[in-house]
Amino acid sequence: MDQANDFGRETRGQTPSQPPELGSTFERAKEGVAERLHSAAESLKENADEASGAAAGYGRKAARWLDDSARQVKDFDFDFDQIKADFEDRVRRSPGRALLVAGAAGLILGALLRRS
Repeated sequence: MDQANDFGRETRGQTPSQPPELGSTFERAKEGVAERLHSAAESLKENADEASGAAAGYGRKAARWLDDSARQVKDFDFDFDQIKADFEDRVRRSPGRALLVAGAAGLILGALLRRS
């Protein structure tokens, strides 16, 4: 029991922005997605360079879009504290709606699990 009290005193007042393992998992996933998008863009660009006519132009344009998407994914910052604050604010403003949504989600999840 004393260890629990000591832990409570050590962590009181500290609110980490996100659990360390969740942040690292998210970062790894984000890097993986960005890398795959960039790889697809490079492959598409190489194929477009070998093609001619309108197909080559569309291929280069799609490659630029994929490369831009890869850059946006890499630069995306997920703020868990902001999401939590927004969620709490919405629940405070309309608790009835929050209960209805939670109930509906529970019914849908229950139906899906029952079928499995």
